[in-house]
Amino acid sequence: MSGYRMSAANCTIYPNILDANPDISGIGVLASFFTTAYLTLVLCLIQEYVIRKPLWLSKTGWHSRLHQPNKRLAFALDGAIQTFSDQQLVTGISILIAGYVQLGTGISHYYWQEIFNLAWFSTMTYILTLTSLRNQIQPNRVLKTLRIIAMGVLVVLLMCNLGPIGYSNSYEEYPATFPAWCFYHPQVPWTKFMDASDGYSLTARRNYNYGYVAITSGVILYGYVSRVLQLSNVSISRSILRIPKGQPRRLLERGLVKLDTFSTRNKLLQICCSMTYQILGINYSIFLACQDLYMSTAWEFTWLSITLIWGTIRVFLTRQALHYNERDGIGRANYAIVSQNAAWGFGQVLAVVLLLLPALSFLDAYINYAEKVPHVESSNPETNVHHLKNVHEILGPKTLLDTICGKTWYSKLKILVYLLSVAMAGQLLYYFLYFGATQTLEDGLGIAELLGVYLIWISFDYCLVFLSTFVFMEQGFIKVRCKPTFRRFFQSLFVSSVGWILVLGILLTTSVLMAIHFFGYITFV
Repeated sequence: MSGYRMSAANCTIYPNILDANPDISGIGVLASFFTTAYLTLVLCLIQEYVIRKPLWLSKTGWHSRLHQPNKRLAFALDGAIQTFSDQQLVTGISILIAGYVQLGTGISHYYWQEIFNLAWFSTMTYILTLTSLRNQIQPNRVLKTLRIIAMGVLVVLLMCNLGPIGYSNSYEEYPATFPAWCFYHPQVPWTKFMDASDGYSLTARRNYNYGYVAITSGVILYGYVSRVLQLSNVSISRSILRIPKGQPRRLLERGLVKLDTFSTRNKLLQICCSMTYQILGINYSIFLACQDLYMSTAWEFTWLSITLIWGTIRVFLTRQALHYNERDGIGRANYAIVSQNAAWGFGQVLAVVLLLLPALSFLDAYINYAEKVPHVESSNPETNVHHLKNVHEILGPKTLLDTICGKTWYSKLKILVYLLSVAMAGQLLYYFLYFGATQTLEDGLGIAELLGVYLIWISFDYCLVFLSTFVFMEQGFIKVRCKPTFRRFFQSLFVSSVGWILVLGILLTTSVLMAIHFFGYITFV
């Protein structure tokens, strides 16, 4: 039955065994997408943190020396990254259109998942390249508009492709050969053949994993909207609310300064003002750390790396599910058919050969740099001196913001927020890839309970960051109003010890409670 072709509208009779489709699931195609995605990530990281880094700062943050980037190498890397960008854009749109065309011939939902996986790599890689090339794209309005429109087309096609994925990642195990067309037409009769020799059919329950689709859609839309805003250089809050730049921060800083300088003979009022000052100061520092982190290029590369890892794991889980989700010998037969996709054909060879294009672009840009950029000077002392002057102006603690950012503990605070954010993203990734791929949220913890768990987790992270910031700032931002004495030293040591004990205690207690809740659910439900 492997050569059997059916009408797309027939969701009750379809083959048990897949047809080989190396142009979608071939080893050469997968190798091309994997290599392109991760090589682009490496090139973007090298470009951002090695080649373009204009300034090196000492540990104290006050002395600096200029680092002249290799403009020739930077120009060549830009050419290679731009080639990767165009290649992934065209490839992603092409494979999605090819998938929609094959809906009419009854493409199986297994290959539909493979198309989604490949298009996911194309979309995230394209977003990654726009992050690295935003400074080159912003000045050119025509190029910027074309790339935004092209990315919008890719995102719309991918979002439409995402619909059936909610069925594929639900508790109901649909056969690999089940037509993807049927997922777009739930009103027609569905029949699920478990095994032709059994002589019976099972009507599909049509479970749908809304949570899986919602999370995936959110990531795609966030990537698109954030790239549009970056290329347009627009702030949502200031555009909608018409808030002048820096005004909320300055108002809060003025309030903190007034609380810090407030003096009264009423000891109770003085204590209340001091506590309010500390609480607001800690929250302000946390806000600054989160703002610096989530608006930084480092975080952009982090979450895009997580999406690439997500796509990689999903590719292997899709193939693994092909073997385990079918009864008797059907799963093994389908797995053997997919293994035939390793045969090299024109489509797979072409996908691998296209990897040479970025290398050729890099060599061409590097060799012909002087001809393509004739007016670029290797060194400009006046620009360097002006840049150094601006750096010292930024480093100078003229405001409360500059004072906080200049403290050594501020970097530790950002690292802590970064690690907690990555931990939460990793846990979310695990749940929706492993746990969520086998059951819907309705059959599992439930949407409300899942949101409650993450709300508790976020609250716990906030408490951890709050207490850590209190310890970090004890000798810095929170001023000691009396002269340092032996008694003050022990008081400071006691506060630090109590703070860290509370942090570790909350961490341990929360972990135990979440473990009890999780394993209790697995055992008794």
